[in-house]
Amino acid sequence: MTRHEMLAKEFHQLKTGVMIRCRYHGPTDYKGSRIKATIQKDDRFFISKIHDWDYSVNHNENYLVSAQSVLKKWNDYRKDGIPEMENAVIHSFTYDAKNHDYIFICS
Repeated sequence: MTRHEMLAKEFHQLKTGVMIRCRYHGPTDYKGSRIKATIQKDDRFFISKIHDWDYSVNHNENYLVSAQSVLKKWNDYRKDGIPEMENAVIHSFTYDAKNHDYIFICS
């Protein structure tokens, strides 16, 4: 298999995966810092979950836990329709400096 074929195959796998966008929300007068993790579909919010900031761990771990919690919600949603379907897992992540978001790629 050539490098081009391998990259095309990997890109195809990413297109069929799920993207989780995690955004930080600062503290207010009533609530502490939190992260909102969202799985988007067709330019709409599809599934989201808010995770309270845990000051005992570093910021990367807070984002990862937030992404894992919304991914668990996504896996539970998919299993309602197709019980034998395998769970999606996080493969990689990146930081979107323009929007200050972490993006996790899952399949």
